[in-house]
Amino acid sequence: MTEAVSGANLAVILNNHPVFTSMPLPDLAQRMDRPGVIYDFWNNFNSRDVDLPDGTAYVALGSHGAARYAHVA
Repeated sequence: MTEAVSGANLAVILNNHPVFTSMPLPDLAQRMDRPGVIYDFWNNFNSRDVDLPDGTAYVALGSHGAARYAHVA
C-alpha cells in the first residue's frame, strides 16, 4: 500500500473491509506529495482522531465540514 500512495497527491479509500481500519494513515500520508488528501468514502476513521503530517488532509464522505487539515497550503 505504501507504494501505491508514494508521490501521490490523492489517495481514495473505496472499500470498507476491516483491514482498511488498521491502515497507518500518518505513515501513508508521510509518503504522499504535498498538498495531499486522503478521501475516505466509507468513513473508516474518525476525522477527529486522525493526526496527519503538515500538508496533508483526511476527508471522509459526508464530513467535509469536519475535515482535518494539517496545514494544507
